[in-house]
Amino acid sequence: MSTANSLIYPLPCKHDYGIGIVGAGGIVNYAHLPAYRKAGLNIIGICDINENAVRNSAQKWEIPFSTTDYRELLKRNDIQIIDIAIPNEGRVDIVKEAVAAGKHILIQKPFAHQIEQAEEMVRSASEHGVRLAVNQNARFAPFYRKAKEIIDSGILGELYLMTHEMRINQDEALAGTWFAKVPNFLLVDYEIHHLDLMRFWSGSTPERVYTSGTRMPGQHIQSDMTVLTTMEFASGLRASLITVDTLQSNQAFWSFTVEGTKGSLYGRISHDYTVFELDYYTKDNPGQWTRVTPPGRWFVDAFYGSMFELMNAIQENREPSISGRDNLETLRLLHSMIRSTEKKMIVSVE
Repeated sequence: MSTANSLIYPLPCKHDYGIGIVGAGGIVNYAHLPAYRKAGLNIIGICDINENAVRNSAQKWEIPFSTTDYRELLKRNDIQIIDIAIPNEGRVDIVKEAVAAGKHILIQKPFAHQIEQAEEMVRSASEHGVRLAVNQNARFAPFYRKAKEIIDSGILGELYLMTHEMRINQDEALAGTWFAKVPNFLLVDYEIHHLDLMRFWSGSTPERVYTSGTRMPGQHIQSDMTVLTTMEFASGLRASLITVDTLQSNQAFWSFTVEGTKGSLYGRISHDYTVFELDYYTKDNPGQWTRVTPPGRWFVDAFYGSMFELMNAIQENREPSISGRDNLETLRLLHSMIRSTEKKMIVSVE
């Protein structure tokens, strides 16, 4: 059972949907399952092609049913939501079979490596009348979501500049894993959080983008692990992303800024997500900075936040705010950034 008072997002009116999880890897055990247990959600079954992984996860989290065949989850009438957290390969077939079985879907970012695959999954979910949500969990990280609330309140005025910077080092930790061989790994797996945040905060998608990457000499992962991006929006708004994933000091951090015609918002997050500072200043309150400290952490509160949004969308018969259809815009932006790195030029987002 959940401890409702410890949750930073309210439980959906109906939250006993049966959940079947496809994937028993690190993100499921480190984030999905702790989040769902904290929220008291109804986890019916789990699947992974790795028999040891799925057995160990089922035992650790006391999940009553486990299997190496995802179709066994789809057959169960007590499962209404399929939570997909596996690498890109095989996702389309699972989604198409799941929605044909009447299951709603929450699928880990990145939604798909190819836009055509994402469009196919969106189309299939729509044809079968079920909800498809993409787990862009940064939108539910408490500090990022609080920033969105402050922006939407209007106290900063019209936005004209947003920045986001991340400096960490996963190069050695991920060497030898499947992540190390993913083309454009940093853009596809990490920067997709930050570029989606620019869409989330601004409520729009940029028109043009320029992205440039580089490698630290001697790094292990094959793709560029340092990436710089500039985004141009139709309104005149500009955004900048700086992402370094080969940091050689012990001062890892995330930081962001938002500049508006009436004020500024600055945020900084520690490498382990446990310490964050969120300060804003407005012309309406001159000479005084205001610090806000929203409760909760990215891991694990953001992960039940994504699931709650899907559950609420099902009950309210609406598209989730993190719908697959909305995420097509995030993927178009991502692929435009990749195209920019390849062409070494500014490109239109299309």
